[in-house]
Amino acid sequence: MQVYRGMDIGTAKPSTAERLLVPHHLIDICAVDEPFDVKQFVDLASAALSEICSRAKTPLIVGGTGLYVRALRRGLFEGPARNPKLRERLEKMTATELFDELQRVDSRTAKTIDRHNPRRLVRALEVFHETGKPIAVLQKEWVGSEERGAKSVERAGAIFCLNRERADLYERIERRIDGQIAAGWVGEVKQLLKHGLEKNATAMQAAGYRELAAHLRGELSLHPEPPSTGPL
Repeated sequence: MQVYRGMDIGTAKPSTAERLLVPHHLIDICAVDEPFDVKQFVDLASAALSEICSRAKTPLIVGGTGLYVRALRRGLFEGPARNPKLRERLEKMTATELFDELQRVDSRTAKTIDRHNPRRLVRALEVFHETGKPIAVLQKEWVGSEERGAKSVERAGAIFCLNRERADLYERIERRIDGQIAAGWVGEVKQLLKHGLEKNATAMQAAGYRELAAHLRGELSLHPEPPSTGPL
């Protein structure tokens, strides 16, 4: 999500000082109303990796989006192209509605997919409706073609995963959100809404932005109401 200009506070974008200390790539490369997908990421990241390595430097791929990192390391599953009309219908649905439809048409994929991830659900439904095959089947066929020597692009490199004790993690998340609100996150979202944030289904899936947009519409409070103790 740090590819989007203006989505600074909510994505914890590195500061100017941090970027002067360590060069960062693929930050602020598109407007908030522009689509951005995994193929664009792989193309741009691959070019950046080649340029960095040409200078005899070691690139660090840092982030929390497993799909994007996996696609960069192993290549892209060659599924059907985006269907704008189908996407428009699917992206208006909630995650629950998407999952229910996926269960009806592709129960195999529904058993393994993250039912709370709208992007994955939309893509799985799009693949099924366009090909008539579960996305898991097509991905398996693609992996098999790789094993036979086609499109083998596995990138070498060490992988490090940081894990933190849950209670400590949740406490840090709460402190971080409080700090982001204090730093002006609500104002940031207010400005982004003027530039088409809500029209971009991808950008609206960044953690917290949908909720703050709902807050600005008067639908959500910034702080949860304390639990009711009943009449005294």
